[in-house]
Amino acid sequence: MQIKLFFKTEPGFSLPFNYNHQLQSGIYRKLGEIGRSDFIHDVGYTSKHFKGFVFGSVNGDLSVKEKKLVFGKSLFFELRSFSYEFCDDIQRSFERFPYMKLFDTELGLSDMKLGNVHINSERAEFCAQTPVIVHKRTQDGKTVYYSPDDEEFLPGLKENFIKKYSALTGKEASGISIDTFGNYKKTVTNYKGTWINAYKTNFIISGDSESLEFIYNTGLGAKNSQGFGMLDLLQS
Repeated sequence: MQIKLFFKTEPGFSLPFNYNHQLQSGIYRKLGEIGRSDFIHDVGYTSKHFKGFVFGSVNGDLSVKEKKLVFGKSLFFELRSFSYEFCDDIQRSFERFPYMKLFDTELGLSDMKLGNVHINSERAEFCAQTPVIVHKRTQDGKTVYYSPDDEEFLPGLKENFIKKYSALTGKEASGISIDTFGNYKKTVTNYKGTWINAYKTNFIISGDSESLEFIYNTGLGAKNSQGFGMLDLLQS
């Protein structure tokens, strides 16, 4: 399920490029406003390692000035989850408290649009709206990030999907295949003081429709609840 959230902004409102942590914190605060913040960490629509939601890039009436995103009168972003309960909680929170705090600014909600995309095929083409992460921890505690050129990239995506699907649904994942096409772009993001390498490219994913919809609603790769791995549907 998808929720697109639109906010009013004062002209000149700005965000740094590395806003992921603050936006994630804003989402958790919305759940906290209706008494559900502990639920997402401990019980309901999440597991220990996978939170079950993904959010996209902040867009709108914007320009780039002095290494910041500067907005005019509006901004929006999309939030998705495989869990109807999560989306219902977010919807209820915004209906009761139609605002969201981002950094030190309280943004008023101007519109909220709900969607429920269905993929009625066993093959779909996607593009990465937010960059996709494949990584592993080495024995000495370092994190290695893989690019689409590395042989570990596609198997890493598949392994992540299998673990995520099983953890969040309680069911065994069906087989899927993942491939990339077109060029890719590397992005480097600072998340709470840690630099993260991730990549935007296009994907062809084959599998049953439930698996494809799960990927669409939870994201591809790692750290989806931090705003990585949201895919937009190109063709199915």
